[in-house]
Amino acid sequence: MTFLNASKHADCFGIQSKREAPMLAFLYYLLQTYNEKAVVISGFEKKYFSKMTAATKLQGINAYIDVVNLRSDWKINKQRYRYGFLYKELEIMISKSEYPIVILHSIGDFFEFQDGNEVETFVDKLINICNSADKRLIYTLDTDQELSSIISKAFHNHLDLELSMKKEDNQHTLVSINHSIESVRYNSYRFFMPKADKFVFETYLKDDELKEKVEDKLIVPRIILTGDDGQNIERISYFFNKEKFDLEVVEPSMSSILTKLMSNPHMLIYATKESFHDERRYELCNSAKEQELRTSIVYITGSEFVRNSDKRMAVANFCGDMFEQNFNIEAFVTSLEKILKIPFYSKSLKTLPTMDKIVKTEYFENYKTECLKSNIFFTQLTYRYKKEINKEALKSILSRFGDCATIISSQQKVILLLLNTSIHQSHIFNEKMREIDKDIIFIQGDESVSINA
Repeated sequence: MTFLNASKHADCFGIQSKREAPMLAFLYYLLQTYNEKAVVISGFEKKYFSKMTAATKLQGINAYIDVVNLRSDWKINKQRYRYGFLYKELEIMISKSEYPIVILHSIGDFFEFQDGNEVETFVDKLINICNSADKRLIYTLDTDQELSSIISKAFHNHLDLELSMKKEDNQHTLVSINHSIESVRYNSYRFFMPKADKFVFETYLKDDELKEKVEDKLIVPRIILTGDDGQNIERISYFFNKEKFDLEVVEPSMSSILTKLMSNPHMLIYATKESFHDERRYELCNSAKEQELRTSIVYITGSEFVRNSDKRMAVANFCGDMFEQNFNIEAFVTSLEKILKIPFYSKSLKTLPTMDKIVKTEYFENYKTECLKSNIFFTQLTYRYKKEINKEALKSILSRFGDCATIISSQQKVILLLLNTSIHQSHIFNEKMREIDKDIIFIQGDESVSINA
């Protein structure tokens, strides 16, 4: 997903910077790009706000914003009544606005140094007011303000997207994504305004980030694979083409894993036979977070299933994702693509030739070879039949994209090739084949991993 799409669909979107960064100009650029208007709620006096927009050459910004200001005596009232009166005033301002976006500009100005204990409640109330009014919220935060870290932390569980802005020089500002619930293609950008009301927002490529360059050449991602589940390590290794990835399989000792983790790879995949239901499971994730590493850690556990609540807990503990031992192939590769921000598997699928559902053995073998070359995962199931196979019924079993079969009449065999299917799912197809022919015999099942060995 592009940054602009991710930002436009974010219900809660934060921008952090020092006051010198052109946050207001960037907001103007976003609204101009979205072609949407916003109500801007500010603790500044309206007169001062107008002077500020004029000084920054944002001549056309008033066509996109409606500035509403708190009452001039709001700080006095806050000291007298605390924040109760402010919640009511915000609710009226937000609910009355006809625009889909609410912007709290310089949100730190809504607090004084003694208001730290009020911040979390204020943020929760603000989010509820915006949700009730069906508004998207954007806030800007001056990181030099005294309560900025408390404000940032209070928003953490509500954020869909968070940016930081930093002046590179007098003209250019660097924009970086700190957090996004959507997978965004690039993490860093450069923003500048060559002349009044004209903006440039471009990808900013840094050597220490994983990204695609403009000419579509990839920096080779470095993957560490470890754990005591040999079968899954072999299966996962299959996905990573040696020409596209720098894959290293490491012995599952904690000292070896930590050494490799400190080298800051793009991803570490830990495949274990343990059910992994104890507090130690997030040690690696916490180590990566503490050391400010870019590494995303993906766990394959020995559990029969991983609940959504387990996944949410894993993400909350800085884990990239978590899967059960017999994981769904499509869900797994989709997660890898999202974390690495490279559609390596999806692209390979698109290169496969279009096949009929039942093909000659020669075509079947060529297709299988193409899948192996492209590291496309599949399972091959072989059956022996007694009576002639009903081809229409067989085609109905092969309804998914890329699935096909060949019939070897001289040997009374039928072989299925099932994309993105593991051997653990073979029982589903065995039952379907017996519905076609109750006397059919399952001979053998092989994953692409073992065929490629």
